[in-house]
Amino acid sequence: MGAAFRAATGQEPGVMTQAAPAPSLSPTRGRDMVYFDNAATSWPKAPGVGPAIVEFLARDAANPGRSAHAMAQATHEMIATLRERLAAMIGAEGPERLVLTAGCTDALNLAMHSYLGGLAHASHPQRRRLQGVRPRVVTTTLEHKAVRRPLADLVSQGLIEVDVVSCSESTGVLEAEKVLSRVDERTVLVAMTHVSNVAGTIQPVEEVGRALRERFPQTLFLVDAAQSMGALPLDVQAMGVDFLAFPGHKGLLGPTGIGGLYISPRAFSDAEGPAAMPTLRQGGTGGGTDTLEMPAVLPRRFEAGTPNTVGCAGLLGALDSAPADALARERAVAERIMRWAAARQGVRVVGTTDLTLRTGVVLLTFEGVCSEEVARRLACEHNVACRAGEHCAPDAHRAMGTHPDGGVRLAPGPYTTDDEVDRLLTALEAVTAH
Repeated sequence: MGAAFRAATGQEPGVMTQAAPAPSLSPTRGRDMVYFDNAATSWPKAPGVGPAIVEFLARDAANPGRSAHAMAQATHEMIATLRERLAAMIGAEGPERLVLTAGCTDALNLAMHSYLGGLAHASHPQRRRLQGVRPRVVTTTLEHKAVRRPLADLVSQGLIEVDVVSCSESTGVLEAEKVLSRVDERTVLVAMTHVSNVAGTIQPVEEVGRALRERFPQTLFLVDAAQSMGALPLDVQAMGVDFLAFPGHKGLLGPTGIGGLYISPRAFSDAEGPAAMPTLRQGGTGGGTDTLEMPAVLPRRFEAGTPNTVGCAGLLGALDSAPADALARERAVAERIMRWAAARQGVRVVGTTDLTLRTGVVLLTFEGVCSEEVARRLACEHNVACRAGEHCAPDAHRAMGTHPDGGVRLAPGPYTTDDEVDRLLTALEAVTAH
């Protein structure tokens, strides 16, 4: 593990990086809570989030794009800036390719229900190509229910068939060629997570995306970046991604209720976009008021109604103030947790221990001890926050041999301190002692 740790972090094993300075917090909970639940949502938020929201509500909380007055124009400019910053972070062709959503689940549903749901229409380009043959989607056992449930719904409507590829039980990592071997001429979409929300293992999305473009150019590629946006470098063009869904409240350290969906020119072109991706919601967009049709251009086609301006302001504040070395810090904490686990009988680290193939998330199981009971005692007796169970991804636990009990997921953040790691490990010793 030492060589992998040095390669991933540039440091010696056991030498902790410094936690980023935490924002000022309420003494009611504040740093009394040892927070290892960042895979669910980040906490604390980046220090610029709260002030940005307060300032926006005090000065510019108007409806963007609807009026000429100064507050409306300021809000419009703030959202435009946020869109430009996010698009640049992922290497999008332009900011118009970035649709703002209510979060990652919302973005995933938009991509799948619009693009795949559109197969019900005779004008859909993939339906014309397949000429009556039922389309297929290839996905994986590692996917969150935010992917699996929309796909199941589309299967129940008779629109698609789904083929599920399993990961390695020992490493929790998918083989790119195994995924690609399931793709054929009927496959219209491959849907993969970039990082497992269960075990923190990094998946070969770039290898899959590039190969799809070469071997199966008719197949689009959807990547769930819930656990990688803000943690890992992303370049949608280099990775061959057609849909990238992400939240604002996890790795980006922003507020809940805001996220985004990147849509590639292959998925939505000026010529075939409206036919390939029908709208799921209709309403005002601040323009095109002389027609009852939704705009045929991005991003307005999928942004009906008043946007979450408060969330946008908070997320922009996060981008302005988030620490630059978050992943290195989180991996350093993960390395320490894994060393603790390796020294104890009956404790298993689920997935690879190669730090180049994982983020800071660590999933532990304890022989003879229920994961839910461990998490309950950590919370109630030691004020340690984490999540146990199957993490909305039961097939991932089946694939890695942890179903039905699941495991205890420990997800540090950039503000996790050495003292908090000490407190976590001391608490784990106490609650798992036989």
